Amino acid sequence: MFRMYTYPFAVRYSRADGPAGGRRGLWVFQLSAARLLIVAIFSFLTLAPVCHAAAPREAIVVGAHLPLTGILSHIGREQKWAYERSVEDVNRAGGIYVAEYSRKFPVKLIVQDDQSSPAVVVAVVQKLIAEHHVDFILSGHTAVHGVIPGSIIAEINKTYYHATGSFIEPWREHKFLWSTLLFVDMGKTASVPYELWRSLAEEARPKRVALVVEDVYAGLAFGGMLRKKATEYGYRVVYDRAIPAGTREYAKEIGEMAALGVDAVLIYSSVGDTAALVRQVKESGLPLKFFCGWRGTWPVEFAQVMGEAAENVISDGHWSEDYPYPGARELGERYRAEFGQPSISVGAFYALAQVLWQAVEQAGSLNPALVRHEVLKGTFHTVVGTIEYDQQGVGLYPPIAFQWMGGRPEVVYPLDRARHKVRFPLVPPPATGN
Repeated sequence: MFRMYTYPFAVRYSRADGPAGGRRGLWVFQLSAARLLIVAIFSFLTLAPVCHAAAPREAIVVGAHLPLTGILSHIGREQKWAYERSVEDVNRAGGIYVAEYSRKFPVKLIVQDDQSSPAVVVAVVQKLIAEHHVDFILSGHTAVHGVIPGSIIAEINKTYYHATGSFIEPWREHKFLWSTLLFVDMGKTASVPYELWRSLAEEARPKRVALVVEDVYAGLAFGGMLRKKATEYGYRVVYDRAIPAGTREYAKEIGEMAALGVDAVLIYSSVGDTAALVRQVKESGLPLKFFCGWRGTWPVEFAQVMGEAAENVISDGHWSEDYPYPGARELGERYRAEFGQPSISVGAFYALAQVLWQAVEQAGSLNPALVRHEVLKGTFHTVVGTIEYDQQGVGLYPPIAFQWMGGRPEVVYPLDRARHKVRFPLVPPPATGN
């Protein structure tokens, strides 16, 4: 039976977190709670299955809704590739042993395009449950555009929703009982540039920092954390702006930064917007020591768009094929063989699926409640390392940072895993003769 949940589909952040020119107070998701429930009810009524005699089970059916089109499609494509490779690998090994059936089952993956839209997420997750009768669901991406609306529909239907790609705090506020979330801690990843600078000699560290964030929930939330960490590490933020999505002209902003003597830029924005700012900063001659990006600097598309102009840009990431964990190197080689570029995200998505396969086998059951319970108490070995979840359903993988060097993302953080020292300034001075 359909259960009416009235989750507040909104996220609050303190007024102190709001950047200059950005929205403050209550940020409401693009899909209101009322609209979400209307869409969910309609989807349930139109997709509710007709009762038939149960056919013998032949596979473990796993659904996934992914942003294969729309504003997050660059992430969705990597997510889909990772999920599909994980299914291929577990099936090649003979499938997953389920004790209650005393046999192994292959995994059948059903992927639906959620179009980077919360409204479409609601419809496709309901379809996966009601029409395709999935046993479990692997999530799409971001709190707003995928994970939270997907978690709500799974909660209504008592279907286990195994998620990644969402900031933790807005997800945790809902206190979901049928979902879990694997992601990086926001505070730790926001600390990375300051930790990198701490490792440098005093004279090499930047003195005047600029924050530029996309004027959407994720950008505003992450900007608030960057600001908080700047204070904790003793850095002065002299320029703080929220910019509309789709901004491609930055002459005004670069002029303002130059007037303030900015020597480091921290940005959270899309691939296209970030690429435009990097190019214009380099063309302007603004003497930055560091340019650090989140979200827009790690996808393969950033390197494709930027070419040599990506050099020395520091990026967040989610995984490295250089990790010393079984399967990490091979997974990276497979991705590069297919696309000609390294990925610094597919390992995290692959690891999410690894956790689910291991939890099913450890639970010995396909009962969604038992599998989720196993996730909460289990220890899982993946290509991002050993994963454990807390009792609220949150698992963490470690933050990592890369710097684009010679067309490749090279690990520069954590410092004990770095193969290269961080380079600066952003544009090295031209070589001079003796």
